[in-house]
Amino acid sequence: MINHTIIAAKGYAFVEITQSHELEAYKRATINFVSDPDFEPSIHRLCDFSQADLSNATLTDIKAYAKFTLEHLPTTPITKVALVSPAENKLGIFANMIKAHSPANFRIFDEPGLAITWFNES
Repeated sequence: MINHTIIAAKGYAFVEITQSHELEAYKRATINFVSDPDFEPSIHRLCDFSQADLSNATLTDIKAYAKFTLEHLPTTPITKVALVSPAENKLGIFANMIKAHSPANFRIFDEPGLAITWFNES
């Protein structure tokens, strides 16, 4: 499952990814997120993959999804995106996502609480 919750009052969204998904499922979830009436390009995003199974993810799919998000998932210069990795051996997957975006506003975390702290920093 890929679920999102936008907490507009706090200025961030929580996206939780569980199980294993194909590239098209990630694309559909992204379109659903952007279509949410509470979505704003400046909203910070915590993408929690800690319960995800990424064993089927290929580098080709990661690059294709990164390109897709650049085209369909608007951000602003102040938008922060936190990626919570499911395991240390999957950090390379997230590093490839960050390469496609602005490294200053994308970070990898090993737990969601640290990402929230980062969101609240000036």
